[in-house]
Amino acid sequence: MPVQPPLSVVVRCSPAARAATVLGDSWIQLILREMMTGPQRFSDLAANLGISRAVLIERLRRMSDAGLVEQEPAQPNGVRRTYICTAKGADTIGIMLMQDAWERLYGAEDRVLALCDRDSGYPVQPVLLATPGGSAIEARRIGYVFDGECADVEHASNARRRGESGQQVAELGAISVLGDPWSWRILIAAMLGVRRFDEFTDVLGIASNVLTDRLSRLVEANLMLRERYRRVPERYEYRMAVAGRALHPLFCAMYGWGERWLYDGEPLPMRLFDRITGARVSPVVCDAASGQPIDIRRLRRARVSIAA
Repeated sequence: MPVQPPLSVVVRCSPAARAATVLGDSWIQLILREMMTGPQRFSDLAANLGISRAVLIERLRRMSDAGLVEQEPAQPNGVRRTYICTAKGADTIGIMLMQDAWERLYGAEDRVLALCDRDSGYPVQPVLLATPGGSAIEARRIGYVFDGECADVEHASNARRRGESGQQVAELGAISVLGDPWSWRILIAAMLGVRRFDEFTDVLGIASNVLTDRLSRLVEANLMLRERYRRVPERYEYRMAVAGRALHPLFCAMYGWGERWLYDGEPLPMRLFDRITGARVSPVVCDAASGQPIDIRRLRRARVSIAA
């Protein structure tokens, strides 16, 4: 078995960290959620999300460059162009469903995606499996092995983009906290055992002011706990709270998506495996009944009853 590298390399090379670089943005996540049930016009996206034209243009450009969305050609009858998810963008449905499962327990249940089967009308029942048709993933049984070097992921930025100073992102539990690549990386490091401020700095290569800001957000959101471990001089460490540990399925879904879509022609730097069976684990969110990956083409928005 290859020698395990420092945690800084593991976090940097994790498919989940690479996925966070692409998806770790609140507006991108919200736009994708709007597009999960079909094509969307620019004006509809702007109205439904309360997003400015400039910010929406910039995010759609980034999403197009990342291969998440594309524009359908204009119709001869004058119908405006619409934006649709590519296969890569559509596959983020598993991430969103795991996020919503967390929201129902710890976040904003009233803002989750209400989806059902297009034909039967039955609600979607997602489950996180080790492989399509395989066994359910248990956090305590997951290990990893590092196979080699990897290319650097794009560094997250703490700078606000031009034109966004007054643009507030709609609040949605996990999205309001995790719509930022640094928050994802901090939580990945915490899941791997990093506890203290200087350890986070060393492992992540993050500026102290950015780390202070993100840790404060994560503590305020009850995802992490701040505990004093020394009185003089006063020092604190940060541990995963119950709600933070419950994000494990979401991180596995991020890992699996990154593994499937972000290593075009590159060897995977690390692999997950089952500590008991030794079997390879490639996380994928599947339909509980069929055991197969969830296909957004078979989904529609569920009708909401207004009956008391």
